[in-house]
Amino acid sequence: MNTTIIISISLAFLLILIFLKLNKKEHKSLLTKKSEIREEYFNQLRDILKKYNDNPEEQLEQKKNFIKKCNDELSRNIFFSDVESHKIVSDLAKL
Repeated sequence: MNTTIIISISLAFLLILIFLKLNKKEHKSLLTKKSEIREEYFNQLRDILKKYNDNPEEQLEQKKNFIKKCNDELSRNIFFSDVESHKIVSDLAKL
């Protein structure tokens, strides 16, 4: 009876350790996350500009729509302050 309890507790402890080890996520720094988000916006805008390169009017319209979308997303993003959000949107508009 005593050995059954010890074995059960040992197995439970082992399973908990394995579960924690498998679910361990790699955490990125705040600066890394911000940088990745910013770069993704620029990459998406470059793709839009390339796609509509032959039609300047459509390109401008798509660029405006994308920048509006980015502005909306950044205003709700907890990683960016208002100043940082405005800087990104401003840089996107200059591209």
